[in-house]
Amino acid sequence: MKYLITIVFGISIALGQVTVVSTVPTNNAVNVALSTTITATFNTEIDTVAMNLIDDFAFANIQDQSGEPYFSSDGMSFIANVQLQSNTAYFVAFSYMKGKNGATLASPYIFYFSTGPSFPSTTVSGTVSSGTTGVSPQ
Repeated sequence: MKYLITIVFGISIALGQVTVVSTVPTNNAVNVALSTTITATFNTEIDTVAMNLIDDFAFANIQDQSGEPYFSSDGMSFIANVQLQSNTAYFVAFSYMKGKNGATLASPYIFYFSTGPSFPSTTVSGTVSSGTTGVSPQ
């Protein structure tokens, strides 16, 4: 019975999902500093080798970055140092992530923030999807 529990637990980890557990700035944050660090922390170690092979796993409407975005040394966080414009709304989206344990992001994750005191009254609609397939953990 002990081995069955271990096998079932191992399968649930391998088939689990990559999820975003926190972001900086937080979703829907306002009055974000113009010079800031964007961080998304995941529930599992990301396969950074696989992610560096994919050009479109993360995208945003942010124009100015000081340096390339990177992963933390433990592989749990995506980090980008950015320069933002005042009174502007931004988004960051992850359309594909792969964990070292084989887990994947089940659906796109998007978070929003603004350097102004509120969000503009305009809306954006559409579908975010990932066309990336066949990436294996390294």
